[in-house]
Amino acid sequence: MRPILTAALLVLPLLADAADFDRQAFYKHLRKAYGVPASVKMTLGELKPSQVPNLLSGQLEFTAEGQPPQNQPIHVTQDGRFYILSGSFKLAPSTVPGFLSPTAEKSGFEPPSLQVTQDGKFLLAGTFQDMSVDPDAANLAKMNLKGLGFGPADAPVVIAEYSDFQCPHCKRAFDSIENDLLPRYPGKIRVVFKHYPLTNIHPWAYDAAIAAACAEKQSGDKAHRLHASFFAEQTSIQKEKFKAKALEFAKKADLDAAAFERCLDKQESKPRVEADMTEATLLGVLGTPSLYVNGRRAPNYSLEVLKPIVDEMLAEARKK
Repeated sequence: MRPILTAALLVLPLLADAADFDRQAFYKHLRKAYGVPASVKMTLGELKPSQVPNLLSGQLEFTAEGQPPQNQPIHVTQDGRFYILSGSFKLAPSTVPGFLSPTAEKSGFEPPSLQVTQDGKFLLAGTFQDMSVDPDAANLAKMNLKGLGFGPADAPVVIAEYSDFQCPHCKRAFDSIENDLLPRYPGKIRVVFKHYPLTNIHPWAYDAAIAAACAEKQSGDKAHRLHASFFAEQTSIQKEKFKAKALEFAKKADLDAAAFERCLDKQESKPRVEADMTEATLLGVLGTPSLYVNGRRAPNYSLEVLKPIVDEMLAEARKK
């Protein structure tokens, strides 16, 4: 049997039997341990035997007014004394001989970046980097950039922007690229918008991704106009009235309204959105916005950070 990785446990007053797990005592302890506000409702689902010996596992749901519920995996010892807010991940051989690392589970939660020696005596936090592999090339190999985006198809610099239409920082990144970066490099940059809606905190972001991907099926430049509208009116869009807003933006972008509405209703663009989300996971994207310039991961979206990277990429292109 392969070993299982978990994290540190918190203490809960000893209970007589796991079947009699006192949820109210658990919620009280959790609020103290993690500072969960009183306005957030917590609901612990059924506890079942975990793949980890001597532990029970379940799902803890957090609900705040006006926000979609968020789920957190949890493990509890069978005597009810200890709990941990964590999923469990099987350990498999790492890319480096002599080490084990956690593998992804069907739960969808990303495994932590840890390396464990095979004898279990030592643990390293992080991921081994292979110096024989070019990081930029490795990232590009995971991306689909063909036929997508706006700007010259033969531009020497391609920016992949993993974004969420309901994310405030994504709006700032979009505006910064649009108003500060692109005007400095006319005809030199192509921008490919990648959909990574944070569905656990943004109620209409996935709908917007579907709509934008529908627009992208018609025209990259027109889709860009639709993107701009979503970001410009970000604070006024409501999930209940989303379709009407999307149709309004589509008309403003001069899209084929009938084709757009049909695509939106049938979610014909869902495979594109899901592919982008899977791609982001493979790249290790943890939040939005995340920008890649010719495969180079940018630390942030400021002009001070992006301009030197673009200049470097243009200099490399001139050498070829």
